[in-house]
Amino acid sequence: MNVRLHMLFGPIQEGDWESLRTVANRLPIDRKSVRVSEDEKPNWLVVDFTMATQPQYAAVDTIDEALTFDYGNGLDTVICFPKTEAEAARAKRKNDKQKAKRRFKRGRRG
Repeated sequence: MNVRLHMLFGPIQEGDWESLRTVANRLPIDRKSVRVSEDEKPNWLVVDFTMATQPQYAAVDTIDEALTFDYGNGLDTVICFPKTEAEAARAKRKNDKQKAKRRFKRGRRG
């Protein structure tokens, strides 16, 4: 499961990058998947990583717990679960199939 963590900092300091790496190392993730970068918005850093697939609410709790230990200069956090192109295509096919079923049922009633 792909995870993207956006973190807002008061003016970004050198220690903030290390703080994000420390947070990532506290999570049950593939360490090689961790990428820290600057967001296009000022004072935001982004951490991308992969975790074992689990319900998103459970992943949020796990990430939140890691953040409480070492957040450094952080002010706000946004957690996203971006889909790969294959996952997005599969979700679209599933959605289209469900829409077609609903249309078919509506057509049979009338």
